[in-house]
Amino acid sequence: MEKITILHIEDDKYFYECFKTEIEKNEKYKVITYTNGKEGVGFYLSHPGDVDIIVMDGSLPFMCGRDCIKMIRDTDIKVPIIACSSSMDYNNDMIKVGANTCMSKYILVSAWEIYNEARKWYLLFEQLLKD
Repeated sequence: MEKITILHIEDDKYFYECFKTEIEKNEKYKVITYTNGKEGVGFYLSHPGDVDIIVMDGSLPFMCGRDCIKMIRDTDIKVPIIACSSSMDYNNDMIKVGANTCMSKYILVSAWEIYNEARKWYLLFEQLLKD
C-alpha cells in the first residue's frame, strides 16, 4: 500500500515532533516537515504530485502561511490544505486565500489528548482525500 504523504510546514518544534510521531503511528501516513514557509513551498513546488495533503501554520519564518497558500494555489488548486494555527485570525486569513479547512493548534499536555487529536486528523485527512 502506498503511503499518504503529508507536508507539514510548522516552526514549533514541540508541535511538529508530536504531530509526526502521532500521525506516523498509523502506517498509512508519512509526514515530511519543513520549519519555514519558503523551504516548505519550495519542496512542494519541486515535487509535483508527491504530496497528498498540506498542513501549515500561519506564522512562519521567511514566508507566512497566507503567502505560502497563495503560491501553492497559483500552481495547484486541488491539493488539500489544512490551516493549523493557534490564532483563529491566521486560520481565517489562510482559508480566505485557499486553505480547505482549519484546525486549532494548541499545546497538548497528555498522551491521551495527543491520541484523540491524532484520531481527528486521520478523519479529516480521509474526508479531504475523498473530495
